[in-house]
Amino acid sequence: MVDPQDHRRGGSPIASCGLVLAILIVGMIACHLGETTAPTESEWVLERIAVGTDDAVDMGRPLIVRSGPDGLLYVATQRMSGLAMVLDSSANLVRTLGARGEGPGEFNYVAQLYPKGDSVVVGDLRGTAALFAADGRFVRALASSINVIGQVVLLRGDTLLVPMSIMNEERFGLPLHLMAPNGDTVRSFGAEDRSYNPRLTVAAYRIVAPQTDSTFWVARIDRYQIERWHINGQLLQEITLERSWFSPRTEDWDGSQSERPPSRIKQIHQDRDGHLMVLLERARADWQPERGAVKGQEPSGPSSLPEQMRYFEHLIEILDPTNGTLLATVSGGDTYLMNFVDDDRLVGIQSGPDGEEWPTIYRVTHAATPQ
Repeated sequence: MVDPQDHRRGGSPIASCGLVLAILIVGMIACHLGETTAPTESEWVLERIAVGTDDAVDMGRPLIVRSGPDGLLYVATQRMSGLAMVLDSSANLVRTLGARGEGPGEFNYVAQLYPKGDSVVVGDLRGTAALFAADGRFVRALASSINVIGQVVLLRGDTLLVPMSIMNEERFGLPLHLMAPNGDTVRSFGAEDRSYNPRLTVAAYRIVAPQTDSTFWVARIDRYQIERWHINGQLLQEITLERSWFSPRTEDWDGSQSERPPSRIKQIHQDRDGHLMVLLERARADWQPERGAVKGQEPSGPSSLPEQMRYFEHLIEILDPTNGTLLATVSGGDTYLMNFVDDDRLVGIQSGPDGEEWPTIYRVTHAATPQ
């Protein structure tokens, strides 16, 4: 699910601090680690590999980015919310899927986007969906009642993992739901404490990423905690990292620049080599309160990309998920990173001279350093 504060947030950074890491594997003894630094025998690097400067791709902030069956990128944004865009490896527009409207293959607000076989499913916030062929042809409308914005992960068969809040007695307080494509709920789980704190609504939100077709990773937004779950509802593993710059939240952030914005996990991804990658954002090290800012009186926060980059920075942390060891921390520098796409690519945005927001593709690479 997309963090409700995502429209007003920016980057995250590098920091190398003392790390206290506890891993709890269900049925096993918790393991506690002390000071940790990245190994000296390896190096991880973030590099920009493409910027889509085509005028037709001044698309705004990506909400969802997926790698399709053809290797192209399928993107939904806030600015062009009535359709999905298909980008090539150079971040230039290839074609669009759908159009704004109420008919078959038309959308008011693209809210879900995921590959299925050699096709792509595009879902609308109003609870409808459409199947498109790899060449962009509309195939057919799909029965659906899923109306969540953001991450929908296709697991075993047609089962969808949907992180969202369902406000009924049976599922209230449970953040994870296995659903059939038509929106029927198969199972809900993901929390022992189902209480609701109106001052900390983000505690109910989760970031998800597949591990296998029956297991998946789940990250909280309000704290640096990552869990591994099975589709049967069993918690398999818990990784908690303590960072001086990522304190657990006690209340929602209202966008005010009178106090330091909280850190958060934006995305997680497990690559083909088994590394668990965590995309985070935090206030910049040189962050200062906005002059004259008063808590609760500027709920919109920084809006333009240059303004956001003055407040926020990104970082990527690479973990060994078998034991929770931190392998490396990679600074995002002055980049605005949004989504993991596949094993080594991320999509972000770059600001143009007239305020354009161009899609930008980055790569995280790992090279062994000679001994």
